[in-house]
Amino acid sequence: MQAAMAISNADGYAATATDEAERDRQFPQLKGLFMIDRDGVVRWSYVECAAEGPAGVGKIPSAEEIVAAARTLAG
Repeated sequence: MQAAMAISNADGYAATATDEAERDRQFPQLKGLFMIDRDGVVRWSYVECAAEGPAGVGKIPSAEEIVAAARTLAG
């Protein structure tokens, strides 16, 4: 959290009350994306930091990567 605040301060970003409320609500919760088939089986997943460790914080697949995964699953 200290690193994130230092980066925000370094780039001059002034957090709003909404930013602070969101940060307090979820930080440092990681994000995950899942594609689940109609039978409830997870067919594709992406979990922030799972592959890259801390270097993956804040990274999510692009829309193109997600669509490509869906197309692969659709066969």
